[in-house]
Amino acid sequence: MSPAQVVVAVLTFGRDDGLRGILDALACQDVPPETTVVVLTVDNNPAPSARPVVEVARIAHADDGLTFDYAHQPRPGIPVARNTALDRAAARGADALVFIDDDTRPEAHWLVNLVQAWRDSGAQLVAGSSRRTVHTTHDPWVDASHHFDDTFVPVLARVRRSVTRAAWTLPSAPTENLLLDLAFLRRSGHRFDERIGLGGGSDLLLTSQVTRSGGRLAEARDAVVVGTVPAERYTRTWVLHRARQRGNGLQRVAWLRSRGTAERARVTARGAAIGLGALALGGIAAVGGRVVGSLPLRAQGEFAFWYGVARLAACIGVVYLAYGRTERRWGIDASPDGMP
Repeated sequence: MSPAQVVVAVLTFGRDDGLRGILDALACQDVPPETTVVVLTVDNNPAPSARPVVEVARIAHADDGLTFDYAHQPRPGIPVARNTALDRAAARGADALVFIDDDTRPEAHWLVNLVQAWRDSGAQLVAGSSRRTVHTTHDPWVDASHHFDDTFVPVLARVRRSVTRAAWTLPSAPTENLLLDLAFLRRSGHRFDERIGLGGGSDLLLTSQVTRSGGRLAEARDAVVVGTVPAERYTRTWVLHRARQRGNGLQRVAWLRSRGTAERARVTARGAAIGLGALALGGIAAVGGRVVGSLPLRAQGEFAFWYGVARLAACIGVVYLAYGRTERRWGIDASPDGMP
C-alpha cells in the first residue's frame, strides 16, 4: 500500500456553529493506514469570519493526527469555493480530495471506508452514502410533500422516475460525501465550472464530465454521513425553493456538459419537453388536490409545477440563483457561451 495524502474539504459560509461541529467530528475520525490527512476549511464569506473557528480546532486537536488548513475565498459561488479546494489540495501535492458538507456529520470509520474503497476500486470518483434526520414535523404541507423521504403519490412517482431517467445519461454524484482522484483531474484538466455561478449543480456537472472522459464512479456504502434537516428548512417555501433549484440546475448542467450545436439543441428540446410535462401535470395535480381535498396530491403537484417552470426557464437562459445572497432569485445567464 503506497502512502497517500488526502485533503478533506469543508466549504462554509457564515455557519460557525456547524463548522465547529464538523471539525470536531472529523478530528474523531480514524486516520486510514498509510495516509496523511489534512482538513481544509474554505471560507466563502466576504470577510474571513471562519478563521478563528479553524484556529481553535487546530489548537484543540493538535494531538489527534490531523492537520487543519484554512483558505479564504471571498468571491461568491460554490464552484469558485470548490475550485479553491482543488487548488489548495494540488499545491499540497495531495493524492485525493474529499468533500463533506458542514451541516453533516460522519459516522464512525467514514474516512477509513471511503479511502479504502478508493484504493480497492481504483476509481476516479468514490461516493459515500448519506442519510437525513428530521427533528421537526410541524408543517402538514411538507409532511404531505414527502420531500425528505422520497415517497410520492403514484402518478407523480412515475413522472419523477421519467424525469430522472431523462435528466441523467451519465453517472454523477453530489459533493456532500465524495472523493476525487486528483491525479486523474490533473491529467484531464477538469474543474468545477464557474459559469454555474450562484446556481446549483457544479458538482453534478464535474462528476458527469469525469465519467464521460472515462473515469469511473464507485460506491462506498459503509462511508456514511448524516445530515440534519433544520426547522427553517422544513417549510413549504424552502421545499418549493428546492423544486426550482433542481429543475433549473439540472437543465443548465445538461446543457453545459453537451458538446456541439446539435447535441445542445437536443438537450434544450428534451428539457423543454420535460419542463412542459412537469408543469402541466403538476398544475393539474395541484388543482385536483385542492378540489378533492388531497394534501399529498396538492403539495407534490406544486413541487412538480415549479420544477417544470424552472426547467423551462433554463431553456431560455434564465437562471435560478439558488445560492444568491440577496432576495433576488432569478437572473439572465450572461456568460459568453452559457445558456441559449
